Amino acid sequence: MIGTETTPTERDEATAATTAYGINERRKSS
Repeated sequence: MIGTETTPTERDEATAATTAYGINERRKSS
C-alpha cells in the first residue's frame, strides 16, 4: 500500500478504517 498513488480521500478512508479497527480491538481486550 505504501508507495502507491492514492487520492487523499482513499487515504482518509483507509486511515479511518484502520483507526476504527484498532479501537474495536482495544475495546475487546479490556
